[in-house]
Amino acid sequence: MRNPIGKFVVVAAAVAAVFGGSAAALAANASTVRPHVAASTSATALTPLVQEFSSNTSPFCPAGSGNVPCDGVGTDYGTIARAPSGTGGVPALAAGEPDYAVTSGSNATATGCPSTASEFCTGPYALYDGGQLATFPSSGFTVTTDLYLTPAEPGDITADVSLNNNDGQYGNDNFINFCPVTGGGLAVSAGTMESCDGATTAQITKAGWYRLVWDFTPDAGNVTLTQNVTSEATGYAVWSGELDAPVSVNGVNATTANTGGPGYFWIPTEDVTSLPLSNFAVQLGSYPGGNAPDQVKATSPEARITVSKAGKYLRVRVHAVSSDGTAITGWTLRSGKPSGLAITKSGLIRGNVRKQRQTITATATDANGVTGSVSFRLIVR
Repeated sequence: MRNPIGKFVVVAAAVAAVFGGSAAALAANASTVRPHVAASTSATALTPLVQEFSSNTSPFCPAGSGNVPCDGVGTDYGTIARAPSGTGGVPALAAGEPDYAVTSGSNATATGCPSTASEFCTGPYALYDGGQLATFPSSGFTVTTDLYLTPAEPGDITADVSLNNNDGQYGNDNFINFCPVTGGGLAVSAGTMESCDGATTAQITKAGWYRLVWDFTPDAGNVTLTQNVTSEATGYAVWSGELDAPVSVNGVNATTANTGGPGYFWIPTEDVTSLPLSNFAVQLGSYPGGNAPDQVKATSPEARITVSKAGKYLRVRVHAVSSDGTAITGWTLRSGKPSGLAITKSGLIRGNVRKQRQTITATATDANGVTGSVSFRLIVR
């Protein structure tokens, strides 16, 4: 098992050589590599979250957490930033999604990680409700994120969700590993081991978005964990398995009484310079398939609207719904000239129409910035 604080042991030796003191003494403070909080937080219950990165990267790398920066430098965490869909040839996760996040591993290069030290190249992290949740949700919880992976990744990638104990402190790590294999492709493994040892068979052989799921479920007083990785392109799981129940916390069997909520999401090993990430979510309850990417579906009452006389006042209402229940925040209208029409925030198209034949397209936007469009043919005689 890779030690989540391993890379600081190596760094400690180098720092000791320059500034004096022993590597062991410096390594005693190496727990700072694992994401943590500097002071107690007030959150007591897990808050559901869906982050599509349309406007910010919260809850990644929060200010004031006491962690080293996410600037990709030296022993700091890797970076995360929003990017428009299509950046670097990476498509949107789902139709209408304008952005995703792009992460990078600290110290990583185009050819991988320059060191074999554990987590020498590490990615950014996120804290759930401050990271100190001490109560396991009665219905369990599910963590989801999508990564854009290619079969030619130059190094290892590991995603991790930690589980707290009932003091709100670190309890364990639960990894999903992606490992380059000879001949190309990525092997997938999961569980409490951050390891690519022995990986020889590639489960990922095509570039695309892959949905990672951690499903923590109460079962007769114990806590179980099912993990899976699904191709968004095909809808089929490329890897799925249940961790031997019960999960352990601080070396003992995890129960709903001695276990807290999720502490952090982290990419502890990120041996690549660009890893797109989207659909970052946590849900209350068990969702074996994880959170589906947000999509907006817009509809029109008719495919063709015919008006018998120019100058007539037209009122047509279009509708839209977001797949994850996110509120529709506005509409825009695209048409040629002269349409004579406008659209309200609620989707009411109205105006005195002139003689014309053209296609009118209305586009809805939800609070995540995701869009969906509907068109109808307008004929005014």
